[in-house]
Amino acid sequence: MRRTLMVMAPLAAILTLWTAGAALAQDPNVPVLTDPTAAVLATAAGIAAVVALITNILRTTVPADAFDKWGPTIAVVVGIVLALLGLFVAPGTHDGNAVVTAILVGLTGGWLSQNANTQVARLRG
Repeated sequence: MRRTLMVMAPLAAILTLWTAGAALAQDPNVPVLTDPTAAVLATAAGIAAVVALITNILRTTVPADAFDKWGPTIAVVVGIVLALLGLFVAPGTHDGNAVVTAILVGLTGGWLSQNANTQVARLRG
């Protein structure tokens, strides 16, 4: 029960921070993310939040030694896949430059999510 609570508290905090922009919006002309959309996958911060949620779920299902070994690699690969998915569902041109940029954004987002997981682990320990 305590382990579940320790996992759910950071997930709830991430979800709260995710939706805080809508609550704090003052100007009606400022675009605010009120619902998760594919546009989130165009930013490293959005990808990091999604990948952190995915890896925190995996952390509870995968053995600890396997997750410690392969967790960062899985996070980076998932980040790249999400960024490419976000690129291809968005309207516009999908040239080589956009693909390389999406790969780099996904790599950065996946890497940033692991830093978030490290901070959560330090907070727990």
